[in-house]
Amino acid sequence: MRKAIVFFSFVISALSALANDNPDAGKAIFQSQCTSCHAIASKLVGPALKDVDKRHSIAWIIKFVTSSQGMVKSGDKQAVQVFEENNEIVMPDHLTMTAADISNVISYIKQQESIVSAAPQIAKPAENHPSYKPISFSNYFFWAIYFLSVAFMIGIFIHWTRVVDFLKSNR
Repeated sequence: MRKAIVFFSFVISALSALANDNPDAGKAIFQSQCTSCHAIASKLVGPALKDVDKRHSIAWIIKFVTSSQGMVKSGDKQAVQVFEENNEIVMPDHLTMTAADISNVISYIKQQESIVSAAPQIAKPAENHPSYKPISFSNYFFWAIYFLSVAFMIGIFIHWTRVVDFLKSNR
């Protein structure tokens, strides 16, 4: 019964927080509390936060942000999975963040997702040209041509200096 009351209180607080989303407040919180471990579109220390609201319920996110290790220790399958997928690095508890703060951060993340997804994706050279092989030490053909070219230029330089010396001596 107690767990049900706690769960419903989280759900109610999450729903009330969603009604007053403020992405600007979420940005400030995100930049001060989250960016050291999280990015929106890429994994840092913690997972990428893009589509976090699609992977987990708002109530779950609020509970996890507030006490991630409490959820892991209680055996919550999603919390354990997130913990294990991120090399068992402990996310600090954010006890001072309210449900409204967390909801604002989620709102900010959603806002940024639309900006990130609207940005043109830059293709890597290997995607445009499948035969493209970047220069590496294992690209022996490239290095052979390179060193032969350098040796050829040095040879021309040495030969040319001998020619110049010969011409100076015969004046």
